Amino acid sequence: MLSARLASEAGQPCAVLYVDLGRFKPINDTFGHAVGDRLLQEVAGRLRRAVRPPDVVARLGGDEFALMIGLADAQGPDSTAQRVLDALNRPYAIERLSLRVGASIGIAQFPLAGTDPDTLLRSADLALYEAKRSGPNRYAFYDPAMGDRAAARTSLEADLRRALEDRAFVLHYQPVVRARTGATTGFEALLRWNRPNGAPISPADFVPIAEEAGLMPELGAWVLAEACREAVRWPAHLMVAVNVSATQLRSTCFIRTVERALAESGLAPHRLEIEITETAVLENRDLTLGLLRQLRGLGVMIALDDFGTGYSSLSFVHTFPLTRLKIDRSFVRGLGQDPQSTAIVRAIIGLSRSLGLAVTAEGVETEEQRRLLARARGLDLQGFLFGRPEAEARFTDTMKPRRSKLLAAPLDERRDLRAQPEAA
Repeated sequence: MLSARLASEAGQPCAVLYVDLGRFKPINDTFGHAVGDRLLQEVAGRLRRAVRPPDVVARLGGDEFALMIGLADAQGPDSTAQRVLDALNRPYAIERLSLRVGASIGIAQFPLAGTDPDTLLRSADLALYEAKRSGPNRYAFYDPAMGDRAAARTSLEADLRRALEDRAFVLHYQPVVRARTGATTGFEALLRWNRPNGAPISPADFVPIAEEAGLMPELGAWVLAEACREAVRWPAHLMVAVNVSATQLRSTCFIRTVERALAESGLAPHRLEIEITETAVLENRDLTLGLLRQLRGLGVMIALDDFGTGYSSLSFVHTFPLTRLKIDRSFVRGLGQDPQSTAIVRAIIGLSRSLGLAVTAEGVETEEQRRLLARARGLDLQGFLFGRPEAEARFTDTMKPRRSKLLAAPLDERRDLRAQPEAA
């Protein structure tokens, strides 16, 4: 169909829009294929209504569609792309469910991005990847430099696969300390990797690629096992925190992975803290809720990272079986300078106390930040002021910290305890 349309254009300007739905898979997995099929039909209908009658709408497979649109008039493909995004972002009413899916769009223009359907689709696919990198509900145009970036990404993915086979990753540990005493309460395990040429690669660069390549369940299992093996050698009161990705939380094997890491290492479950983000939870809220309840049933602790930056944090705190909130570093950075940051930090600490949750302030880098945070009772701190991530955990103080009355109480009783408010 695309080939016939391209031939019929006889060299007239046209463009291919590669449309990829967002959040379709969790909806399909949660509500079943019948709902998923109805949703795809609704999407196809909206796409047809968003373009002109001569334009082509084709489903490529799964939740991916392609549009071939003519550009004979003054309207550009960006106008069509925005109209498509607006149409797809409206809620869908299917079997008494109100569903929302976003979309990302890659745009390739004839003849700049190719002169045949296969080349145009490849170019649009590269542009789609760039759109996804920019965030949800975006579109991007193809440019030749994207081919070079795609080649670099393919090379990085190949190196990642070899590194996983060779176990070439390492963990570094950053201390978490009690604000008032300076006693070490635990460490966060942070993944590190150098490419074969020795160049260090930031996790912000290689973890998303590992996610897309389907490597995170295996890589995450290694991180959990390694962190537990290391932590069991520490003094018995110290915890280890491990970040868990959205891909891991979608895996039905994740609970068994945690159980295996604890059993093989001998680490007590309450010494392991799983760190999650709102982004990971949003991909499949119901599935994640059940999984986290199973983790708490094992005795594992659960922390919500980057608290205060997401739009539904309060909903998460109310619904999910959390044991700790981690105040995002952006608020800590403003302490003593920005009254709003100070107010937000104080509010999060008060909320944590009222719900019986532990709380950690991230990104503490100055003595002034430490001094202001030390006014709060029972607060933990993490940041370069106390130590950078290192290959071996270094204990600044192995004295066992006292458990507060709040944290020592059973969960049901904690929610009834109220600490006196203190300044952050």
